[in-house]
Amino acid sequence: MRRQWTTIIALVLVILIAAFAVMNTEAVPVNFAFTVASWPLIMVILVSLLIGALVAVLISTGPLLKERKEVKQLKKEIENSKVQQEQEIAHIQKAHETELSDKNSLIQQLQAQLNQSETK
Repeated sequence: MRRQWTTIIALVLVILIAAFAVMNTEAVPVNFAFTVASWPLIMVILVSLLIGALVAVLISTGPLLKERKEVKQLKKEIENSKVQQEQEIAHIQKAHETELSDKNSLIQQLQAQLNQSETK
């Protein structure tokens, strides 16, 4: 829904700017520091609008790219920690299985000794 409102507001602004530009069609001098040109005011308005939009996009792109890089790095760290956790769990399970096996062997030995002492 937010994207729809953004599109509607952008469309209204474009229509207002276009209407303003069409109402101002007389030629005006534009100073480029090294030369002066006479352009219709509509062109000056539209070129200024495009330059402003380009600057806004360039300014907003930097932080966006930085955030994307950070998200990618964090996802990689999460994946690495998951792999490390799985390895640690497997190691702990193996240690417990070994301990359980040792204790089962000890129980069998004690039962065998108990059986031998009962038969005597």
